[in-house]
Amino acid sequence: MQYLDFVPDPISRSGEIVLRVKYPVGSFDTSEVPGGVKRLPVEIFGQGGGAERALVRYEVAFADRFDFVMGGKLPGLFGGDEAQHCTGGRNSDACFSLRLINSYLPLYDTFCDSEVVACNKNWGQSLGTGSFNFTAARWTTLTQLAILNSPPSPSTAPKTPANGILEVYQDDALAFSLDHVVFRTNPDVRLSSFRFASFFGDEHRPEFASRGGAAYFRNFQFFSGSEASGEQGELVTPWLPSANQSSIVES
Repeated sequence: MQYLDFVPDPISRSGEIVLRVKYPVGSFDTSEVPGGVKRLPVEIFGQGGGAERALVRYEVAFADRFDFVMGGKLPGLFGGDEAQHCTGGRNSDACFSLRLINSYLPLYDTFCDSEVVACNKNWGQSLGTGSFNFTAARWTTLTQLAILNSPPSPSTAPKTPANGILEVYQDDALAFSLDHVVFRTNPDVRLSSFRFASFFGDEHRPEFASRGGAAYFRNFQFFSGSEASGEQGELVTPWLPSANQSSIVES
C-alpha cells in the first residue's frame, strides 16, 4: 500500500500514531497518477456468516489547507462477497457497498426520489450529499449504522421488503437517515466487512483530481448484531443498475 502508512498525529500533535492516506497531485480514479486506497476489505463481520446490523465509527481529519473537490470517497460498511465488486460500475445481487459517499445498492421506484439520494445508472448512488461538511486540520467523528431489510421470502419474490435502515452521524449529530432501504435481494447476503477506500474520482472527470494532500484516520470501532429490521416496509420490486460495459473500471 504505497499511499497508506502510519505517522504521528499532525492535527492534534498528541504523539498518537494514526493512519495516513496520501493523495498525490493529479491522482484520480482512472488517471495515470495513482493515489489513495481503492479497496481494502477489513473482514470484521465475516465469522458466523455475517451480521444483520452493524455500526462503524471512526475519526477522520484532512491536512491543513486541504483542497476539497467533488468525487472523493471515504470508508464504509460492505455486505456480501467482495469478489463480486459492487464498485467501479459492477453491481451484483451478491453484494452491496455503503462506502461514503458513493454506495452500491439495489434500486426501486421512488427510492431515488428522496432528497438525500442521488442515483446514477452506472456509478451507484450518492447518499447524503451535502448533509455533512469537513474542515481542514480538524478531527471529526463519522458513525454509520446499517440495519438490513428483512430477508426476501420465496413466497413474495421478486418483491422484497423495503424496511432497511441507514443512518450517518457526524460528531454524534444525525447527518441523514433513510428508513426504506433495500440492501439485499438475496437472503444469503449479510454485512461482511468494512471497506476501507479513500480516493479522488467521479465518473472519469479529471476536474475532480486531487490537488495534493492527505487524510488521517484513527479510533475505529465496530459493533454488530444478528437481527434484521423488524420495521414495517412496503414490498417493492428492486433492480440492479447496469453500467455500460465499456465504462466499467476497477475501483
